[in-house]
Amino acid sequence: MPISQPLPGAVLDPSSPLYPDVLAVLGNDGTGEIATNYTTGSNHALLNGAPPPLWGAGPYGGSCLTFDGQQNKLVVANYPALQLGETFSMNCMIYVTDWQNSAWPYITGVLGKTTNCYQFRFGDGTMGDMGMLSIVLTDGSTWHWAACTSAMATNSWHHIGATSDGSTLRVYIDGQVAASAAGVVRPQVNTNDLWIGREYDDTCDRVLNGSLENVQIANACFSAAQEASWYANPYQMFYTVLPGKTIAWSAGNVQKIMTTSNCELTFTAPPGPAELWLIITHDSTTQTYNYTWPSSVKWPSAVPLATSNTTGAVDVVRFLYDGTRYLAQGVAGY
Repeated sequence: MPISQPLPGAVLDPSSPLYPDVLAVLGNDGTGEIATNYTTGSNHALLNGAPPPLWGAGPYGGSCLTFDGQQNKLVVANYPALQLGETFSMNCMIYVTDWQNSAWPYITGVLGKTTNCYQFRFGDGTMGDMGMLSIVLTDGSTWHWAACTSAMATNSWHHIGATSDGSTLRVYIDGQVAASAAGVVRPQVNTNDLWIGREYDDTCDRVLNGSLENVQIANACFSAAQEASWYANPYQMFYTVLPGKTIAWSAGNVQKIMTTSNCELTFTAPPGPAELWLIITHDSTTQTYNYTWPSSVKWPSAVPLATSNTTGAVDVVRFLYDGTRYLAQGVAGY
């Protein structure tokens, strides 16, 4: 089913993915020597090369990584989930400055695990194939691929994707099927690392001259409608929107809410400066829930209250509203 886009400014909830089979969600740190794997919380992508890829501004207001078309790449240490089966999906946003055209095999690598596994790339060994997107699989003896027959445009951002439903490979550009091929082979099992922004071979120039954002790999096949939604809104494609609760202080200085999930809170201001109380009751589970507080709420040392995860527990937050800010203190676990 198509995934609806969130309202502008909606807060996304990475702890509650729409697709729990997503294996890696990389990029958007904006600084540092890793690109965070938001799915696992570990197995982060290391920025590799001299110099390494550079952080820059992405197409959605977040961050992207720019590759120099020479030596740099991202390296994700192998973990079992990266060994894909016969059903999978790969997606990212990409900006190609120029195709790798200086030396054979004229391939621009996007991501993959060694020659005998899987490769998502542009080109396939001749200058005539430069810029043609393909997904290539092998079980070690049989090769199978789906490849476009025309080059993607350079110097603009594009969505690219590849899927396998166990019987057909498909390649997507900007949310639309660009190539397909019947038949699938299961990628050969290996313990090699995943490379992003460069293909498996450091002795060949299979490099990306351009930028990547929001690289995502899943062991489930997304439908054509889902791929179109990914292109329309790549973040909302995978993350649910935090449910919202509005606290109407104009209706009274003491308000009560029940927690049943992670939540984004919105405050409607009282008529003027006031002392306000929020009573939070936990539901019948022992699940820990996270709150996104309005920016006008100010906590001691900028550390919000750690709310309870005990069945039926009551947390109390006291606010002093000065007409602009809500100065907050809380007690958990009544």
